[in-house]
Amino acid sequence: MQMAFVVIGGYVVASSKPASRLIDICAAVPRNGRSAVAWVAIISMVASLLNWGLSLVFGGLLVKALARRTDLKMDYRAAGAAAYLGLGAVWTLGLSSPAAQLQANPASLPPSILAITGVIPFTETIFLWQSGLMLLVLMVVSLIVAYATAPGKGSAKEAAACGIDSTVVVPETPKPQRSSEWLEYSPFLIIVLVVLARDLIGFTFVQLLVHIPVVLLLL
Repeated sequence: MQMAFVVIGGYVVASSKPASRLIDICAAVPRNGRSAVAWVAIISMVASLLNWGLSLVFGGLLVKALARRTDLKMDYRAAGAAAYLGLGAVWTLGLSSPAAQLQANPASLPPSILAITGVIPFTETIFLWQSGLMLLVLMVVSLIVAYATAPGKGSAKEAAACGIDSTVVVPETPKPQRSSEWLEYSPFLIIVLVVLARDLIGFTFVQLLVHIPVVLLLL
């Protein structure tokens, strides 16, 4: 259930209108193709520290937004690979780390394991200074590799050359005509479900913070 919340919550946040505006802002930052690949890498890794599901979707949408900038001459293949660096490099050191979440929540552990390990809070896993140092090293190395291995302007293969359509069509949300449609498009049910999840599943406070943006962006 917790992993499902991570994936679904990450998708909802990354595909929301505020996130779309943020993606457009981020896509305007790079000045050339290689820096664009490195930019995707750093954004993907930072997002994965909040939610690895968010990192996957946000990184992919950022790559498509950058691909629409023909002035960059960005290699679409390298940018797509860089979008996976959040999940491939540092996500286990972030708030959505399954191991850290399970160990911090006694309700998630089998009694036999809980009797041996006890509850291990985030302050003894992802918030240790050693974890922070490891995170810094991984991010720096990954960023260097992403930039150094990205094809230059002369050899870059853009999205069109890969047969990829980088245009994104966002359908408009229809106005509700009936009471049932109002419930469908209203954040009311989402808020109720989040409250129930907090009581029934027993999320820790930090775990709940990971999913609060889902509710806020739907308001």
